[in-house]
Amino acid sequence: SCVLLRADVCVVWCFSGGRRIVCVGSGFDLVQRASMKVLPSADDFSQSPPIEFIQYAVHKNDTVLLFDSPAVNRSSETQSFRTFLQLDKVEEELKTFVYHPDPFFNELTKNIITETIIIVTGRGFSKAMTAEEAQAFVGDASCKVTILQDDKLFLEAPSTQPRARSKRQRRDTSSDPLDLTIKFGNGEWVVGSVNYERKYEVPLAIIIPAVIVPMLLFIAVSVYCYRRKSQQAEREYEKVKHQLENLEESVRDRCKKEFTDLMIEMEDQTNDLSEARIPFLDYKTYTDRVFFLPSKDGDNDVMITGKLDIPEGRKVIVAQALNQFSNLLNSKTFLINFIKTLEGRPDFNARSRVYFASLLTVALHGKLEYYTDIMRSLLLELMEEYVHSKNPKLMLRRSETVVERMLCNWMSICLYQFLRDSAGEPLYKLFKAIKHQVEKGPVDAKMKKAKYTLNDTGLLGDDVEYCVLVSTL
Repeated sequence: SCVLLRADVCVVWCFSGGRRIVCVGSGFDLVQRASMKVLPSADDFSQSPPIEFIQYAVHKNDTVLLFDSPAVNRSSETQSFRTFLQLDKVEEELKTFVYHPDPFFNELTKNIITETIIIVTGRGFSKAMTAEEAQAFVGDASCKVTILQDDKLFLEAPSTQPRARSKRQRRDTSSDPLDLTIKFGNGEWVVGSVNYERKYEVPLAIIIPAVIVPMLLFIAVSVYCYRRKSQQAEREYEKVKHQLENLEESVRDRCKKEFTDLMIEMEDQTNDLSEARIPFLDYKTYTDRVFFLPSKDGDNDVMITGKLDIPEGRKVIVAQALNQFSNLLNSKTFLINFIKTLEGRPDFNARSRVYFASLLTVALHGKLEYYTDIMRSLLLELMEEYVHSKNPKLMLRRSETVVERMLCNWMSICLYQFLRDSAGEPLYKLFKAIKHQVEKGPVDAKMKKAKYTLNDTGLLGDDVEYCVLVSTL
């Protein structure tokens, strides 16, 4: 006995038939004759008895039976058919098959193959076959069906031009077009003819000269241009080298001349300084100029001369008041509060603060340690104030407070001896050298601009024609 376990069938067909049906079971070797028949359902036929369509097994072994779907009478409408599997005299009914009309193909719109994809249009493709079952041929070469849609079929064309399928076309060398054939099961359709784009092969005897001759010509032209550019570069190099040598020689001569003139001028300046000596100011004049701003009647200034114009009757009272005030200045607490009180007044402007700091410096000049202690205390308070309420970077940039001016005066006192013993002489020499260099060229008497100056804003931009005048006295 044989047993049918499973029949892998699809219920959708085309009238041409040919779709593969697989029946799986056991004991099929005992069957002498296996066939599959279909007949219209009771609703789809009017003849009696109905027409049967039979298809015998194409392959058979003990466990598998292979059939192709039977072809039926063609119609323009979808029909349903009852299906029976007949094993010798045993018959078993399977699923009902639905047969659709054969697919319809449109004419090819592109007959020349220039790409790898061929697109065939029509309708009813997906109802007839799947992409794996469908077959396509260009000539005698098979095309792979990549995508199958109901209205489009995408084929992968052979990479090289195949031969024709019929012997007549092979003998007829003048027939270049190749038939494009689509096969769905038993149905076969020629949807059009295609041509491969002609690729003309140029003989090797023409290719080699056509490539080598231009290459040799290009190499020759490149060598010629390279040699010409090299010679031109060598000439330019020699020219630039000669110009550099001339420039070096002129610079060398000028440097020698300028160095000689400089040595002579330095010797003259040194002799002048040795003879005239450096005009150092005495300590009193130095402090007067640093502490107090110059006035029109500087010789009669009370702060410089120290002489007070006081009536005779009040001299004793004024002298006693000044002594008492001097004693108060020796009190650190009083002096600090006195300075803070004055700075808190709105009419105590910057000029008054400078003047007061200078007077305080003169009054405490004999007590520099006490003066330094007062200044240190005020500086600490100023630093704390800038850190908490102001920008610390702006501290000591301007003498806006009494302590800042006191610091300037204190540094001027400490630097006097150093300037006189060490730094004064080189600074004065530098000043005289710069002045001498500026006076070597023209100087604008009104605008004070000079041709030779270290100040960019004071540079005399225009070229002025001038001559040196020598006056004899």
